[in-house]
Amino acid sequence: MIKLKKPFFIAEIGINHNGNLSLAKKLIDSAKSCGADAVKFQSFSKDTLNIKKLYKNKKAEFKFDKKIKNLEDIIDRITLSKSDHKILQKYCKKKKIIFFSTPLDTSYVDFLDKIKVPLFKIASMDLNNPEIISRVALKKKPIILSTGFSSILEIHEAIARIKRVSKKIDIYLLHCVSAYPPKNNNLNLKNIIMLKKTFNLEVGFSDHTIGIGACLAAIALGATIIEKHFTLDKSMIGWDHSISANPSELKTIVREGRKIYSMLGDYERKISEEEKNFKKNMRRSIVANRFIQKGKVISRKDLAFKRPGTGIDVNKIDFVTNRIARLNLKPDTILKFKHLK
Repeated sequence: MIKLKKPFFIAEIGINHNGNLSLAKKLIDSAKSCGADAVKFQSFSKDTLNIKKLYKNKKAEFKFDKKIKNLEDIIDRITLSKSDHKILQKYCKKKKIIFFSTPLDTSYVDFLDKIKVPLFKIASMDLNNPEIISRVALKKKPIILSTGFSSILEIHEAIARIKRVSKKIDIYLLHCVSAYPPKNNNLNLKNIIMLKKTFNLEVGFSDHTIGIGACLAAIALGATIIEKHFTLDKSMIGWDHSISANPSELKTIVREGRKIYSMLGDYERKISEEEKNFKKNMRRSIVANRFIQKGKVISRKDLAFKRPGTGIDVNKIDFVTNRIARLNLKPDTILKFKHLK
């Protein structure tokens, strides 16, 4: 079973392929060159996604071309067939990048499992969907659970539903604000810390903001998965292009994100070997402030604090004061315990 590396970067292609397999492959190539660990798509059927009346909505129109008249035309255009999935999965295998998808109905759960995706993503819109969650859990593969729209109770219920199938399934939560794009003051990145403490699970961040700052801040707060929508051109027509990272931004997210994650280190207080070496040069020792004759009782005025820190630590000043000098000590002599009676 796959174990996600930390941090794990997902280039969310989603529907940014605009129904074009050639564009999808270019997105995969670019995501790989940017250092992403995985690309993710969306798997759905028009018949199980929306009611028929909604498909006649012309307000949702994107002018891909003159043939697009309403939402139904758009969905028809951006829906990947099962054959398309297999083509893209095979292409990802060739490019050595993980391929997976978000199933938006149970038939696609079964199909994705059949073509052996290594993990599943459950969308925020389906966190409260018992049928999709239960069907995904039955596949006993790692599950990334996005928490947009959701209360703590709903997240509890979704996790419990998965664990009723198997307690051995790896579950990863994604903090997510499912507005496109969310306002900064609604982003609540501290939820990453809260979710980790509340559920004792790995927590990541699904980003719908414009720019890269939120992704990097999320890693600094402990996010171990970053999912960011990805496009080759933000000006392309489509729902998600404008909030997506372009190749330059994704490359920065991955490069700087890995740096930030390595900087976090451990909760335990540690001093590195490198810092220990600097410590010797940067801290101070107790030194002779003036000539101290052998046999003299050392006073505070006889002493000073100077670099390097290779002698008696300055916090031992009370121990050194009023001791007797064993030998003559020249000015700036770094005091050692052997110098004292």
